[in-house]
Amino acid sequence: MRLFLGIRRDTGGPTFASLAGGSGSAMSNDRIGGRSGRGVISYVAALVPLALLSVGCAVTATGPSRHPEHATGASTPSSSDRATEEILRQSYRDWHGTKHRLGGTGKAGIDCSAFVQSVYRDALGISLPRTTHALAGVGREVPRGTLRPGDLVFFKPTPSRRHVGIYLSRNEFVHASLKRGVVISEMDTSYWSKHYWTARRIALSF
Repeated sequence: MRLFLGIRRDTGGPTFASLAGGSGSAMSNDRIGGRSGRGVISYVAALVPLALLSVGCAVTATGPSRHPEHATGASTPSSSDRATEEILRQSYRDWHGTKHRLGGTGKAGIDCSAFVQSVYRDALGISLPRTTHALAGVGREVPRGTLRPGDLVFFKPTPSRRHVGIYLSRNEFVHASLKRGVVISEMDTSYWSKHYWTARRIALSF
């Protein structure tokens, strides 16, 4: 809505020239003075808030999500996705508390790629390579926004170091953390979001 007020000085005093909104004009050539002037001023004062309200509605928008570029996972998981997630969470319960040990492959200590290899072998019946570098070449790459339970998620904490875990759901992944051992972490924390690299999907047999 556009509001235009003009002041004419050729009639011996200020006048209300025009009030335009939409396709029509409202009033013209009414001297602002006495009762008539007060009526015009009241009319204008009543319309100004309406004009501002119209402008405000035009620019109203919903705020952005916390991390729109990091939103992950299908909105409606399938029954196989739910089954995969439950298997993975059970594996986490079996491994929880195991410390990280570079080169380790068992409950006395395990590194991130060996943990992924062990879970896939023992819980999902699938053989995977031993190293993070080799794991990054299996399956097919998938966008972060389409992650499903079982997808491998990769990170680059440093230019020379790679880290891998297994996606669960709702931005959570299970992995063998360097400092905390086998844990579940959230991918949308500042650390993991900053170092996220890629994701790979392995074809599951169920």
